[in-house]
Formats: sequence, C-alpha cells, structure tokens
Amino acid sequence: MPKRPWTVCCLGDVYFCGRGIAHWSPVTKEETRHNPPASNVCEERQRLSEAFLSAIRDLTDLLDQQAQAIIEQDRDFSRFEDLLHLARAAKDEAKYALVAHLEEHKCG
Repeated sequence: MPKRPWTVCCLGDVYFCGRGIAHWSPVTKEETRHNPPASNVCEERQRLSEAFLSAIRDLTDLLDQQAQAIIEQDRDFSRFEDLLHLARAAKDEAKYALVAHLEEHKCG
C-alpha cells in the first residue's frame, strides 16, 4: 500500500494532505461498533467523541441537502436555515462536552 502524505486528525476521520486540503472519511456507527475502543481508551471520551462525530454528520447531511437544492435551482433552498442553526448548536454542544471532559479527565 502506498504511503499517503496525510496526517490523521485527533478524531481519526479528517485527513489533511500536504496542501492543507481536508479530506472527509466518515466513520459510521457500525464501524465504531466493530472496532471497540482499546482498553486504555476512556469510554466516556469515546462516547463523547462518537456524539460529536454524529452531530458533525448531521450538520454535513443538511449542508449537502441545501447544496443539492441550490444545484437543482430550488428557490426555497433557505428552508434549511433553521435546521442548520439547530444542527450547528447541537454540534457545538457536543464539541464543548468533549472538550470539557478532556480538560477535566486529562485523557486526551
């Protein structure tokens, strides 16, 4: 397998190539279940990380739907704004819960 010039983000699903371009490689819930955390990994950190990743996926799905509406020249593409606002808030809440845990528990 050829060596990739990418480094893995701390959450394991965003790769950055040498040009600083992010590549998204989603991790599904099924993949997470089939790859349980190592025994030395904090289970709460794993749970909070999965919640954060899920919130990111939800936000990304909505952004994809809005982009598709724009591509299809749907004049009502702004109907996603309230949902996007809620999804961003959920993502931020999950992120801050993970950050607070990492700072308090020092497991990261």
